[in-house]
Amino acid sequence: MDNRPAFMSPELFAEMRAKYPKFYEPWKEDEVEKVKQLFEEGKSMEDIAKDIQRSPKSVRMKLKALGLYTPVNKSRAWAPDDDETLKDMYRDGVSFDDMATQLDRSPKAIVARLVHLRMNLFPA
Repeated sequence: MDNRPAFMSPELFAEMRAKYPKFYEPWKEDEVEKVKQLFEEGKSMEDIAKDIQRSPKSVRMKLKALGLYTPVNKSRAWAPDDDETLKDMYRDGVSFDDMATQLDRSPKAIVARLVHLRMNLFPA
């Protein structure tokens, strides 16, 4: 049975099914119990996913729905000094990658913060 979601191309669906045979199939109770058991044993998301033939994302989502997993937010607050340093580096023409390295942040976090600070990223 092809229970492919409408938003997914047949090619992508076939690719995902080849990688994860139970991709987009409803969960069965015995699978849920196995996921709980493996998680409680300390198995990684990737190992659990391989064992039950689902994607690691699917396993995370199921564990989160069961209240057994809470993602860790790795972000940290920006200090006022960080904002000033970031603005100065941007005005000085420092690359996003170099800013990220100096502030121990990702380039994506740098761009997001510059947007938050209303810095003009696309000067005319």
